[in-house]
Amino acid sequence: MVDTVRTVKSTGGDYTSLSAWEAGQQKVIAAGDSEQAECYSFSDTAQLLVDGWTTAADAYIRIYTPAAERHDGKWNTSKYRLETTATNWFYEHYVRLEGLQVSINSATTYIYGINLIGPADNVDGCRVDSCIVKRVGTGTDQQGIRVYGGTVETYVRNSLVYDFSSTGSVGITSIMASNQSRIDNCTAHNCTLGFNTSYLDTIARNCLAASCTDGFSADWATGSDYNASSIASDAPGANSRNSQTFTFVDEAGDDFHLASSDAGALGFGQDLSATFTTDIDGQTRSGTWDIGADEYVAAAGGQPYIKRTGG
Repeated sequence: MVDTVRTVKSTGGDYTSLSAWEAGQQKVIAAGDSEQAECYSFSDTAQLLVDGWTTAADAYIRIYTPAAERHDGKWNTSKYRLETTATNWFYEHYVRLEGLQVSINSATTYIYGINLIGPADNVDGCRVDSCIVKRVGTGTDQQGIRVYGGTVETYVRNSLVYDFSSTGSVGITSIMASNQSRIDNCTAHNCTLGFNTSYLDTIARNCLAASCTDGFSADWATGSDYNASSIASDAPGANSRNSQTFTFVDEAGDDFHLASSDAGALGFGQDLSATFTTDIDGQTRSGTWDIGADEYVAAAGGQPYIKRTGG
């Protein structure tokens, strides 16, 4: 197996933008190999289009930030940021995005921060993990993360989207086939619609919609549960929580880590450790999981905190 890793840096790396990396490394990836872009701290403003590759489950694309270059669960201007004015397109199957910050600054309609659409309008086996996507423009009908079509499981987890608050805008949309999409432990804040799906094709678990006009659309697949919303009666699942008030560390400053005083999401999630064990910061989830991208962990030396463990 050959993992080809190329660095993306403002200076001194293999490439000076993800777009340049994509153009330079595009290929038919051999079985057992991967092509990886390792992104370092700078503002990358070139629109990204990933297209023209040949991938498979064992021949994938990985775009990620190493730990020292990664956000700490909130937007961080000293870490890697993909800051564009147009949609970032991912037309390939089996793309993995890990620890990215993406912002969209556009007055145009139908602009998406991360748009996974794949060949022939479907995408298989893609992963979005621990990413932050925000809207800073004025356009309508924009979306933070969009997953469209496919028959092989795709997931979005431990990710944060916010300020997709214009007419028709959505935090995270997933439209898949055969219940093959998962949205787990994600947070949407200040969106016209936090989480959207259709056709009973997507499972949402441990997702948090705060300060959204609508938290969740209808038509979620069986298995959707333990979600939380500030809106009445729209979070899917028998164990989900509606009409909740959430307390964050610094909501006005866009820090959506759960505060120790939170009573809406903290300790009310479902244990998903069979599939993953960390949160957006890379911290280990334990006990009864929290709902949303962040798992509350008391600072060392701080006041003792007793976490709900069931019941």
